[in-house]
Amino acid sequence: MTRPRSTVGTALCAVLAAAAVTACKPDQKKIDQQIATKVGEATSQIEQKLEQMVQDKVEARLNQVMGGAVDQKIAQQVGQKIEGSMLDQKVSTALDSNIAQRIDKLVDAKLGAGMSARLAKLEETVGTRGEALAFLDKVYQQQKAQAEAEEAREPAPDAVFAVNIDGNQIDGPTSGAYVTIIEAWDFA
Repeated sequence: MTRPRSTVGTALCAVLAAAAVTACKPDQKKIDQQIATKVGEATSQIEQKLEQMVQDKVEARLNQVMGGAVDQKIAQQVGQKIEGSMLDQKVSTALDSNIAQRIDKLVDAKLGAGMSARLAKLEETVGTRGEALAFLDKVYQQQKAQAEAEEAREPAPDAVFAVNIDGNQIDGPTSGAYVTIIEAWDFA
């Protein structure tokens, strides 16, 4: 179970690092798309790894429980056609009933409870990781909205403003930046 955690941790660190980088770069939309793509890829990789792990664990457990050497030996003995004495038929019937009882016990008690508990635990883990990714997405969306709002308030670097010099206005519009007069025109 440690692989998905490290993968999730790596994905979360990558998302946070990418979110921190987005605040510094001017090409915001392209970076946002790259981050969204990376988050999607990380999520799908995590889901695939979890599915593969569950499948591998289930197969390994079934092979361990059902595919032991004793079970194979009994199955080979039962599979052979035993003809002859009454004793041979009783042995065959006893072996058949023994295998049937073992399978019933496994299906009813051990296998059902153990696998359902493991499956519930895995579902809980996937849900927790999904919540963590949803939280990171929410944080990313908030940071993105804040950056867009700040960018909307800031004037473009090549913007031209008309400033009334007679009114002693020395601040730029909404930004709090000082106005540098490069060229003065008389509109009167």
